[in-house]
Amino acid sequence: MMSRLPRLTDLRGSLLAVSLAVVIAATSVVLSQRQLEHARRQLQSAHQQLSAAHHALATARNDALVLPAYAALYRSLQERHVLGEISPNFGIVIEQQRPFAIDMHYNLSAPHPYSAQASTPFELTLLPVNLQLELLHEGRLLDLLDGLRAHGWFMLERCSIEPADDALHADCSGGWLTVKSHANH
Repeated sequence: MMSRLPRLTDLRGSLLAVSLAVVIAATSVVLSQRQLEHARRQLQSAHQQLSAAHHALATARNDALVLPAYAALYRSLQERHVLGEISPNFGIVIEQQRPFAIDMHYNLSAPHPYSAQASTPFELTLLPVNLQLELLHEGRLLDLLDGLRAHGWFMLERCSIEPADDALHADCSGGWLTVKSHANH
């Protein structure tokens, strides 16, 4: 019986060592799987970042190609006072149209925010004008309005034309619309 006891003790020690080795191996496998999953998530995140960077680069390259084409249009809109502050010269612009009318009276109102604007990074401002005109014919009205549009984004709101003594009487309202970026954007 005595000889079995040391073997049983050796067997217990061996089983304990094997059990400990199995627990360590299982723990190592679980930790390795967690590290592998973490590495997969990092790789996926890196692929997404790389894809986003490629997209941003493609967009920047496209913008660099397209920007010169829009630069002339942008300068033109600035010169016509569509972009930026409202020009103080719109009274002069109206006066320049006087040759198209037999008689002309106008009233420029104070600029105010354009009522149809949505939430955008831009501020739309309208400079309203009312015109009372005596014209030889309708074509003169169209020429006058073309002259106003040549100096900004002039929008005609309404215009009524009635025959008068030897002319046509036109009563029109509209205004110049300007666009500028909000200061906080």
